[in-house]
Amino acid sequence: MSPIDLICFECKHFDDFGGGCAAFEDIPNSILSGRNKHKKPLIGQKNNFVFTQR
Repeated sequence: MSPIDLICFECKHFDDFGGGCAAFEDIPNSILSGRNKHKKPLIGQKNNFVFTQR
């Protein structure tokens, strides 16, 4: 099994301890799969946060 390497782990809005994101209730699969780099707010977000490098 290979380690998981999500873009979320490099974002300042990701909660390392709670495993969630300040932008979403549930992080969309398009972001988790790497198809979406989350450079623009998405419909259904809780706010306008986008990927911001730590």
